[in-house]
Amino acid sequence: MPDGASDQTVLVGVDGSDSATRAVTWAARYALDRRLPLRLVHAFAWPDSTFDPNAVLARRVAHTSVGEQYRDDLIRHAEQDLATAVAAAREVAPGLEVHHEVVTGAPTEVLLAESAQALVTVVGSRGRGGFAGLLLGSVAVAVATRAHCPVVVVRGEPPFRTDAPVLVGFDPAASGDGALDFAFDVAAARWVPVEVLYAWRDEYSVPDADDTGDVVEAGRSLLAEHLDARRARHPDVEVRELIVSDRPARALIDRSATAQLVVVGSRGRAGVAAALGSVSHALIHHAACPVAVVPRAGG
Repeated sequence: MPDGASDQTVLVGVDGSDSATRAVTWAARYALDRRLPLRLVHAFAWPDSTFDPNAVLARRVAHTSVGEQYRDDLIRHAEQDLATAVAAAREVAPGLEVHHEVVTGAPTEVLLAESAQALVTVVGSRGRGGFAGLLLGSVAVAVATRAHCPVVVVRGEPPFRTDAPVLVGFDPAASGDGALDFAFDVAAARWVPVEVLYAWRDEYSVPDADDTGDVVEAGRSLLAEHLDARRARHPDVEVRELIVSDRPARALIDRSATAQLVVVGSRGRAGVAAALGSVSHALIHHAACPVAVVPRAGG
């Protein structure tokens, strides 16, 4: 566990959707593995929130009896959604410490602010209400690139496998070694192998059969530089090196069918689209299992 992790939580965005419930289920098991509390947050925009895109219209009813009743109804439904989420978490992890709160504000901004106290932020692959459009618009991209901690987008259906390997895309340019560290930590907690995939073709390269051997050997040397310390730190974790002549996104999506989690880095550069990168973007839309996007330290 990283230094200071005992003061952190596993944060989950809740909105009452089935997808959010799946995120809670995954996060509860992760929190149990790390011996950390789970924090469930339900966010919705209201006139008091500066992030409300319909603030002008909403203020017209905010101080009427209709507006007050509507706000009360929103809060009541949010509390019911949280109660359902708490029950789902405790079904997976009895005895887990669970905190929950209804927060006024735009979901993206709420999650980003809350992520400063989280070890990891977990969201579902689809949403409704406050977290609607997580993967269909800019919200997922913004959270995955701007959060203060790794973000896990939970794809697939429960029960989630905990016996399959953890797959990590090797790209030091994306997140330094943060993605490797995250993958090894999860694998060590669950006693499963780590599969480190290095795909050396890009969108424009044309493989030359005469150069393949040299490229593979160079890939092995590069992997060794980054894996030796982690093998020493986690001697009980089996490491499988996969060096493939394929585009990274396609190779990781294909391999995700046999993994319990796929881990990639975000580049941490200025600009949301550039920071997430095409590989991370493709995975959070198409992977067959949950996806962790790990930011570059200080990025």
